[in-house]
Amino acid sequence: MMATFKIGEKVICINGNFRATKSQFPQFTFPKAEKEYTIRGFHSAGDALLLEEIINPKINDMAINSEISFYDWRFIGVDSKLTYDLVEQRSNHSL
Repeated sequence: MMATFKIGEKVICINGNFRATKSQFPQFTFPKAEKEYTIRGFHSAGDALLLEEIINPKINDMAINSEISFYDWRFIGVDSKLTYDLVEQRSNHSL
């Protein structure tokens, strides 16, 4: 299910595990888990975010999708953090 975020909304990264690594792609910056970010735009498919705090170099010369973006499922809204923390704590106790 795709999250419904808006430009300017504050989000928190809940999944900072990227297959791409800093050693493979040192020119790119990736979101870090548990850090807050601000949405500045979206990938044209609408399922990936561009973040105010991370501006990466262009990957092509196209006007659209010229920068890497990050899937929305990696983030929750800041307002959802309390609920997320409670669910995470509960699931960790059941291991």
